[in-house]
Amino acid sequence: MIERSLSWIKSARAHPFVRQISGMMAMTAFGQGLYMLAGPFIGRIYSPEQIGFFGLFITVWTVLALFACGLYDLAIPSARDDEEARRLSGVSILLGIGIGLLSGVGVSLASAADLFGLGIFPLWVGALMVAGMLAQVAVLIGQAWAVRRDEVLVIGGANLLMNGLRSVLQVLGGVLSPLWAIMVAGEIVARLAQARQMMKSRIAPGAKLIQWNGFAPTLKANRRFPIIFGPAFALDSSASLLQTAMVGLLFGPAEMGQYFLMRRTLDLPVAFAFRSLSDLFFARQLVIAREAPSRLRPFFLHSGAILALVGLAASAPLYIWGADLFRLFYGPNWGMAGILAAIMAPAMVLNLAVAPVARIFQITDKAHLRLLPGLVNVAGTLLALWIADRYALSLAEAVVGISITICVQYIIYFIAGYYVAGHVTLDRVPSAREVPDR
Repeated sequence: MIERSLSWIKSARAHPFVRQISGMMAMTAFGQGLYMLAGPFIGRIYSPEQIGFFGLFITVWTVLALFACGLYDLAIPSARDDEEARRLSGVSILLGIGIGLLSGVGVSLASAADLFGLGIFPLWVGALMVAGMLAQVAVLIGQAWAVRRDEVLVIGGANLLMNGLRSVLQVLGGVLSPLWAIMVAGEIVARLAQARQMMKSRIAPGAKLIQWNGFAPTLKANRRFPIIFGPAFALDSSASLLQTAMVGLLFGPAEMGQYFLMRRTLDLPVAFAFRSLSDLFFARQLVIAREAPSRLRPFFLHSGAILALVGLAASAPLYIWGADLFRLFYGPNWGMAGILAAIMAPAMVLNLAVAPVARIFQITDKAHLRLLPGLVNVAGTLLALWIADRYALSLAEAVVGISITICVQYIIYFIAGYYVAGHVTLDRVPSAREVPDR
């Protein structure tokens, strides 16, 4: 029995997909470990108010960054050939420059008019936003090509660099001046380094990543990405922005800082694992869709169940010692963040479990179903925040409503992804020769 088990383990470790998962998880864990090591310093250097301001900026940036390339970067991994993929890279860069500039102007105008709670920022916040958006354009293009070439470990290595660099920059910068803008600058510089690391890799051996002609037919041929995924992403990002901004408006900047540090702590490992694994799973899905489409649904079920179990095991201490762990780790000012973490942990576990189905909508003729979880998230968030305001609930009680909403959203997300796996559009799946084996 033992020999059989050892033989199975040895066989599994030899499988390329298992090696990719283990390598990606190892790099993700190490990278998150580096950033978490900075947590005790960050929690003691920056006040809850400054963390709150930083959190609002990052939330707005995250929302806008989804659309940094007009969503045409999503088409790069599944482009019919490398020539189309290079044209999509050119389209993404040009759109990224325009969208980045417009984002900066829009954020400065919102600051001047005190919209969406952005009146707390100076007018020059727009310049930071432009820099962040342009950095994100480079990151998105690099990630898309890494997935296309089935070189997803490149993404893990770049994420590792980014986490380590921002840890150092935010701590050292905070010692000099503990202001939210220093933390933002650290994030931007780290993402530029992340993009550079991916561009230096072997993701496009012997070929350029960008082609500067044929944009009009490329835009037309891939218009379904912004048309179909744009509304879904807008719904998801609107809910996230509402949750952070409304917590600040209802409870104040210090409580917004507690909420954001909690979300940041839970989101960092989950978000990077989610992004890394969703890239890895998508690369695997392209192979399965070409060779045996009937295996997609079992693949989702098994992968999602394993990730959910891992998430439950990792989050178990939060349910018991959440407040104490946050006080011990971040400092005496952050006990409330630990209480909120225990409330939000189930939603983060389900977020991780959705990773296997996250990208399947890109190669299906049922992509409109991607709107369903976003609609649930926005409606549930508005209801939870209205109830919190109407009945003067505490911050913890309001976050219970947000957590329930996010849980329901991810359950619907997984069900929709499982369903559309039976409707893969094979003409959008690259042929085996266009995604070379490694």
